[in-house]
Amino acid sequence: MLMRQLPVEDARFPTLDKIIKQAFRASEIVNNLLKFSRISGSEYSELDLNKLVRETLSLIEPMLRASKIVVKAQLCSSLPLVYANSGGFSKFS
Repeated sequence: MLMRQLPVEDARFPTLDKIIKQAFRASEIVNNLLKFSRISGSEYSELDLNKLVRETLSLIEPMLRASKIVVKAQLCSSLPLVYANSGGFSKFS
């Protein structure tokens, strides 16, 4: 609500924008954790391991950055899909 009241050129606007983006990000993480906790142990499907690695790295990226850790993922573009239990990761958007 405060952002709607401030003009874009206000010095506080970028900070408020960052707060809103991080709040949505935190909400997304919580929702994904809730989805993960509801996953049945017997749900198997084709799984893209490259996508799983990218999603996992994006989830922990803020912690890595805060610790000044750089991860260089070298993914294989020709990696076949595997039949596995995704543990809820494939449901990330």
